[in-house]
Amino acid sequence: AKRLFAMLESIAVSPQLRPAMRLQRTDSLWNAAVFSQHSRDAAYVRDAGVQAGLLSACSDAVSQVVRVAHVDMAHVAAMALLACLLSGMANAVWMRFLEKSFPGGTLRAVSLKTLVDYGCCATSFNAFFLVGIPWLTAVFAALASDGLSPAPASLLEHWSVEDWHALMRLEACTFVPYNLLAFRLVPVHLRPLGSASLSAVCTVVLSGVTLGFG
Repeated sequence: AKRLFAMLESIAVSPQLRPAMRLQRTDSLWNAAVFSQHSRDAAYVRDAGVQAGLLSACSDAVSQVVRVAHVDMAHVAAMALLACLLSGMANAVWMRFLEKSFPGGTLRAVSLKTLVDYGCCATSFNAFFLVGIPWLTAVFAALASDGLSPAPASLLEHWSVEDWHALMRLEACTFVPYNLLAFRLVPVHLRPLGSASLSAVCTVVLSGVTLGFG
């Protein structure tokens, strides 16, 4: 037994095996670091989605109470779901992409990030909201009534260029000034929460548009 133990000990501390052992430890540490980073990234995106969904749902409910004195829960659910996916999760990934593409808080970087955000993100997100909210509202209403309320025949049934222009003007008056400050002063990990909070304010207008009050 002593000879076996001595042989194993000599193998463990053998100079020929030390580089392989160090490499194995390095690989293990690298894998652990990568897993930890992925976990933080997933939590960052998840938290942004939850925050945006909750803020949008509350804002939509308040808007409906003020306008019509009752709450359409199907519409609230549609707003919350799209806000979670777009204003929250997708926007969190987009904010990091912008910062990697145009890093820093210089005038040029801030201007480029603001311009690209308005030209790419705002145009597509507002279109998705205008198309998705009425359609999802009808779907959720149908599910709640056991299929008695039919869903729209087309995704574009409630699409209106005038409504999209109105939302883009609202975007220019709210998010463009906000982004000019946020891209310079607000840390990247806090920008999704700031955007979600401002989106909750804009939800009051978006709610009226998609419910036919705009």
